[in-house]
Amino acid sequence: MSRKSKERLQKESLIKKEFAKRLKLARTARKLSNLDIVKIAEHLGNPMSSSTVSQYFCGRFLPTEKRAFLWGNILNVNPYWLMGYGSDDKVIDKVTRDDEARTLKELEELFLRMSLKQQRLLVQVAKAFLDSSVPVIFLSDTELDEWILYERD
Repeated sequence: MSRKSKERLQKESLIKKEFAKRLKLARTARKLSNLDIVKIAEHLGNPMSSSTVSQYFCGRFLPTEKRAFLWGNILNVNPYWLMGYGSDDKVIDKVTRDDEARTLKELEELFLRMSLKQQRLLVQVAKAFLDSSVPVIFLSDTELDEWILYERD
């Protein structure tokens, strides 16, 4: 094997490893499983088998540009970042901010559906979580269901 061929293979191997590393970072930040990824890819009209997904995460595949853009859509990250351009911090921070915004929106929607009494109780519970000197008591699902039914009466 020629020196150029060896260098090309080494470079390709590094690109695959970097792509796999960044896929893992984005998947972790998005809290997705491989099965979630398979479902999203299918929904986007570009099905991938779970085996194919796993092989990308192991660094066995070098993505085409089209496939890199698909991965970017699936994981909601810049496909050029996946291909090794730019730093990890900005991308992961953006994914985290997007997740936080969705969580906050969901919390706001739930809060507005509560009675004033339930809202006040939730605020007290939130404050207790933040005050480490106050023990927080977790309710079982049954106790929570009973509390919800009691509060509606």
